[in-house]
Amino acid sequence: AVRRYCRAVSALEFDEDEFNAASAEMEARDGWPILTKADEVATRLRVSHLKEMPLAKLSGGERKRVALGAALVQTPDVLLLDEPTNHLDLEAIRLLSDLVGEEKKMTVLCITHDRSFLNEVCDRILELDGGSLYGYDGNYADYLEGKEARLANEDATLSSTKKKFASELAWMRKQPSGRQSKSKARQEAFFKLQKMAKPKRVDPSLTLTNDDRRLGGNILKMEHVSLKFGDRVMLEDFSYDFNAGDTIGIVGANGVGKSTFLKMLCGRQPVDSGTVEPGETVSFGIYDQMGMVLDDDQRVMDFVKQRVLARDGSTMAEAPGEVRTILKQFQFPKERWNERILRLSGGERRRLQLLSVLILNPNPDVNDRSLASPPLTSAHIHHLADQ
Repeated sequence: AVRRYCRAVSALEFDEDEFNAASAEMEARDGWPILTKADEVATRLRVSHLKEMPLAKLSGGERKRVALGAALVQTPDVLLLDEPTNHLDLEAIRLLSDLVGEEKKMTVLCITHDRSFLNEVCDRILELDGGSLYGYDGNYADYLEGKEARLANEDATLSSTKKKFASELAWMRKQPSGRQSKSKARQEAFFKLQKMAKPKRVDPSLTLTNDDRRLGGNILKMEHVSLKFGDRVMLEDFSYDFNAGDTIGIVGANGVGKSTFLKMLCGRQPVDSGTVEPGETVSFGIYDQMGMVLDDDQRVMDFVKQRVLARDGSTMAEAPGEVRTILKQFQFPKERWNERILRLSGGERRRLQLLSVLILNPNPDVNDRSLASPPLTSAHIHHLADQ
């Protein structure tokens, strides 16, 4: 009813009969509150001007705001948010926090790596760790305190378990005749204790090997670059020298052209005037916010082997060992190596994308929303940034 009414109102040629019919349907189906809610949400999320735009022409941030608006307009009993702040600028994140906080009767289940967002909107945190689910009352700060206490308790329990295990191990090593009078239940308890006493698996550190490609001091030079789309000016007479070792962040509101700017650097977006000149030995590694097209039927190990063999200097004989090392470094457990890509989670697919970029030892590495659905743990991300 709402769509029909909006089409009748915005039609190039006003059809009075259609307008009256659409208005009557709005009355019959109580569509006016929904229209009011939609206008309010669209205004607050700054998407009102996008109503007539095809989704394919929107930026990543604009698409995310439209999707969030569509979910909020429905006023559901339970709202499921999967990485809702990805691709959003700071202002949009604040607006989303306000909108979610105002819906007092709505239950929100949110998956996010945005700690500030968790602090603002959540009053309970659930952590999935090692196949177990742990609950903590409060926001993210309370969760950190609760987790620290849990881990300290687990360490104390593990220490006690190890002492008991050492005692039981000495008993199990006795000759069978020395254990004949002991119950079978004690032997079964020993094997359970043995599993509990094993130390937790520690994630391997992510180490990237640099190649011996010589790079000059200048990586990329932009001189007097201008670009516009219709009346919208994105760059005007822009000049800049990108040097070896630079780490540069591109910031700005959704839709201003941040991703387009990165495409210009890589030669994917022609400029209206000026020059963009990469160094002679520069190799671009591009981590795209929209992800890469993956063959869902391909297995994870085959995908990585393909990337290793495509890189200069690798042979079929060297590939298997390097593939296994890379999969471990990027936190793929052995049981996932032969899985088809179709069965991977969103984070695992992004991890494959990051792997395929970094395996080429690029310089420069161009990351567009590299922490959207973070593919690695926080510790690995900081380690990777240091390298």
